[in-house]
Amino acid sequence: MKTKKQHYIPQFFLKMFSEKNDSLVSVYLKPQDKFILTNTKRICYRDYYYDPDNIEKFNIWLVEYARKLKIELNTELLAKDQYIESVYLNTLEITTANFLKKILESSNGILLQDDMFRVCFLIFIINLHARSPYYRVKYEYLFNQRNEAYARFPKEIQNQLKNRLKVTAKEQQIIEILDLHFYFEDIIARSKYEWSLAILDRESFFIGDNFTQLYDLKELCIPISLDRAILIRPKDPNQRKWYLERSNKKYITKL
Repeated sequence: MKTKKQHYIPQFFLKMFSEKNDSLVSVYLKPQDKFILTNTKRICYRDYYYDPDNIEKFNIWLVEYARKLKIELNTELLAKDQYIESVYLNTLEITTANFLKKILESSNGILLQDDMFRVCFLIFIINLHARSPYYRVKYEYLFNQRNEAYARFPKEIQNQLKNRLKVTAKEQQIIEILDLHFYFEDIIARSKYEWSLAILDRESFFIGDNFTQLYDLKELCIPISLDRAILIRPKDPNQRKWYLERSNKKYITKL
């Protein structure tokens, strides 16, 4: 049975902000200017959000892309039709969820010093950034503008560009969700930053529409629970802004 509600922020991550460690989270409704308690299944999703417009075309591209990376894909997985939702994202989210669970259980930032965790977590954050509805809308606008411009070109030029014009905004976003080679240099750079576990003051906890939009900033504060966050910033002893418990190797920042 196909999954209809496909979350752009995974449910495991939303559940980490539950008061009672269940599926109920407090959500702020901007139009009504109030908070409500709701199930994670009902928020941060779109119907069939990751399903390619053309499954066969997508599978051909995916196999070719994997071959370039010298990866052999199991054709049985592709036959599921919802490869991105049921295989790719599911694998990434399970791995990240296990890492974050260990971080919260340990109550310190020692595990944040592990390179494997750092790379995994950065890929997860970049993935959230790439799959946000903000980018879908952005690409739809740009593609509409592109098509209008190309419509004024001579027919011979349009024929040369027809394959490129066939790519939809949805397909372009899906390609970026899967193709992370654009971000590898950034992942390597940020994995060498200074990482610590932040303890947040619940009364001054911040909210935002989409924290991944802040990803381009050098200093990142990424919430992982109601009172914990991961701080990532360039190593600069001359501009240290927080207290880091290095003496006892806990790597904790108090905000």
